[in-house]
Amino acid sequence: MQKSGWLQKKSSGFLSRWQTRFVIVWDGFITIKHVPSKNKCKQFETVSAVKETDDKSFSVNCKDGKKLLLQCNSVAEREEWIAALVRGALEDMHGDGDVRQEQSNIDKEQTQEYENSGNLKQTPLEPSNSVISRNGREFRSLSYPSGQYVGEFQSGERHGMGRFEYHNGNVYIGSWNKDRKCGYGTLTWANNDQYRGDWKDNKMWGYGDFKYHNGNSYTGNFVADNKEGFGVEIWIYQKSCTAVYDSKPPGKFIWNNGDMYEGYWFQDEMSGEGTIKYINGNMYVGEMKSNLKSGKGRMRWASGDEYEGEWKAGVMNGIGRFSYAEDGLYDGAWLNDKRHGRGTMKYVNGDVYDGMWQNDMRQGEGRCEYANKDVFVGNFVANFREGWGVYTTAPVKVLMPDAALPKVLPGDEYSGNWHKDKKHGYGKYSWSDGDCYEGDWENDLRNNHGVCVYSNGESLDTWRDC
Repeated sequence: MQKSGWLQKKSSGFLSRWQTRFVIVWDGFITIKHVPSKNKCKQFETVSAVKETDDKSFSVNCKDGKKLLLQCNSVAEREEWIAALVRGALEDMHGDGDVRQEQSNIDKEQTQEYENSGNLKQTPLEPSNSVISRNGREFRSLSYPSGQYVGEFQSGERHGMGRFEYHNGNVYIGSWNKDRKCGYGTLTWANNDQYRGDWKDNKMWGYGDFKYHNGNSYTGNFVADNKEGFGVEIWIYQKSCTAVYDSKPPGKFIWNNGDMYEGYWFQDEMSGEGTIKYINGNMYVGEMKSNLKSGKGRMRWASGDEYEGEWKAGVMNGIGRFSYAEDGLYDGAWLNDKRHGRGTMKYVNGDVYDGMWQNDMRQGEGRCEYANKDVFVGNFVANFREGWGVYTTAPVKVLMPDAALPKVLPGDEYSGNWHKDKKHGYGKYSWSDGDCYEGDWENDLRNNHGVCVYSNGESLDTWRDC
């Protein structure tokens, strides 16, 4: 064994004391305390044990740059040293008293049985030396069908702190409870993905930090291996994401184009209340479901347009109010981002339409009161007056002789057929002075067949406007 650096072992005994006492082993990191003398305060540092590429050495690295390099004669010796580090830490955690060794009489078996929960329970394949500490737990190294475990046992099950190296290259270091990962621990996959945080029933469950091998990361809540609740997820594409974001809830999600989501998660998806800030200046505040705007929410465009209402699958769908920066205000039904169903549109020029819409156009029965107070009630097709309808002009004020106030007379009224906003077909037009025409119309003009009755009683059977 060749050693260099600031850490030295006192003797060659397997359970010998250390000049520097190890007190915690966690996620491959070892928290140590220096005790230079009994009269000096303890100093705490954090170091990590790292396996070297030659399979026979490992290093213990401190954050301040201090380093211990252990060059072993074989892989087995290296594993013994790593086990000794863990055992020394566990011994210090459980007290400074003596420990005793026992020979475990575990028969060699290669059996696998399923527990009632359906999870695979693995039976050790070989016996190993064990150590009994004051808390009554065994510490030993055992081989399993899926890998090698070094750590604490209780009642024949992995229980307490331990390290499991899978044959596929994955490594878990942390807390165990009745043969399951439970408590705090770290799982590092062979592809260098890593999760560090809370576990329950062999699943990521609680608060944790997941770092992907490509640089992406997620910090937040997990439920049954899924991101759920508050969280921060940062995706990095081609090194284009260089900003740093805080990890306080609600969490933030950044797309590679710079758009950002801040809000809640459920089963790895943006769900619940959240905010999306687009790089072009648009912003959405409201409910999310399955990564899409869904429920009630408000969208503001950089152009000045604003919508507040219901959403479904990422589009305006349901009842909502849209304020157009240059066209007016619509309040009513929506379908697939378009006005569809019954709704009211107040135009900036003063016109007000209340009626049916289809595919973002006035379509069906409706009422339109124009800025000049004219009113049309009838049918619309593709925004035009079409089919049957009644058009009434604004009331007329007439000054009467010897009257203090003007008299308000009803306006003209046309009741009949329309085509593209023009009187076309059969209809009746009544003037406010009492004259009346009933007959055919073409492009807003009286045409051939019709009767005109004047207020004085005279009539004309055939009429044609020039």
